[in-house]
Amino acid sequence: MLIPTTNPINGRCCGKREEESVYVCCGTSPWGKPIEDYIVDPARLWTEGFQRGVKILPRDDSVNDLVIFVGKSFYPSPWDFVEETRGYGASRKVIPTLPFDKLTPGVSNMVFVHSRAIPIFIYTCDREAPLAYCHRFEGDLESWEATKLDAWKEAGAGHHPDESSCTFALRDLTHLIGSKMVKLHEDGKNFDVELPAFTYRGKVLDAYDENYHDDSKFDWAVGVFLILPLTHVEFCRKENVKVANKIRDAGFDVEVLPY
Repeated sequence: MLIPTTNPINGRCCGKREEESVYVCCGTSPWGKPIEDYIVDPARLWTEGFQRGVKILPRDDSVNDLVIFVGKSFYPSPWDFVEETRGYGASRKVIPTLPFDKLTPGVSNMVFVHSRAIPIFIYTCDREAPLAYCHRFEGDLESWEATKLDAWKEAGAGHHPDESSCTFALRDLTHLIGSKMVKLHEDGKNFDVELPAFTYRGKVLDAYDENYHDDSKFDWAVGVFLILPLTHVEFCRKENVKVANKIRDAGFDVEVLPY
């Protein structure tokens, strides 16, 4: 589970919940882990196509995961979804006929895919290298050997020494997407992303490839950027009893919430 940072809300970027609809969730807990622990870094290239809804994905250990495709119409940047999940947990609507019996309670994960998870252009973030929480960095930065630190500096802030892009740089890359939700500060160095229920801040890139002159020419690849445990299933205000019983028979906890 995730550590909650705010109170629940009545709506998300993708809109308000519908009564009796089914939502797969990763809940919050005061004893949970921060969202950074679940971010996939670097993001994994997804080559099986982007689609609406969800998809059952077999794992090597004979356990199935649930792939969830996060649409850029509601979440222009993957980091929009990350910040929403940080405060409110994950909640994604699924069809009532989803085969929950193919998923394993306490083991199956929700694998989140976005079409802008992997930037395909050169950029430099105005951050210390490596970026905070970067999964390619282990231990205390000050204790690192000079050669390892030099490798980070040569790669450029926002990238790993192996030239793969750091998923945590997506926060600062949000302003390149051209989203109407991005509001640039007067200093030209920072920006806010104003989502329906909250705002988060990023830093304007220190530099990027000059061959790109407008937002439409920044290329991205589809990738997995976040993996969360599927902790339970929720209904809004009223459950569909038949569907809820099927989900309980598969071993999942079912909750009915007023929002």
